[in-house]
Amino acid sequence: MAALSGLIGENLGVERVQMRFSAEGGSHVLTVGNQGLLAIRDLVPTGVENGPPARLTGEFHPVTAAGFSDGTLSKAETGSDLEAFGMHWHPTAGLWAHFSLAG
Repeated sequence: MAALSGLIGENLGVERVQMRFSAEGGSHVLTVGNQGLLAIRDLVPTGVENGPPARLTGEFHPVTAAGFSDGTLSKAETGSDLEAFGMHWHPTAGLWAHFSLAG
């Protein structure tokens, strides 16, 4: 997680909320309390509609350096919207990967 520390400029606070994550059929949804949800769908290369999703492999990225496996490139789903601590996220793209916080 130390690799991600350079991405944090200001601590806006901490809040305890229920989070739910689901992954099914190339769609991944993270619901964060009543603040909203972030939903992405695996990005499949143009012309290969039923092929494997595009992957980020063998490249440095703070996410993969923090213990995540190679990432799958994704596109944000309609309705993906999250607001917390006075900030608003309405993403257009995403990256997801399996991870473990175990040392």
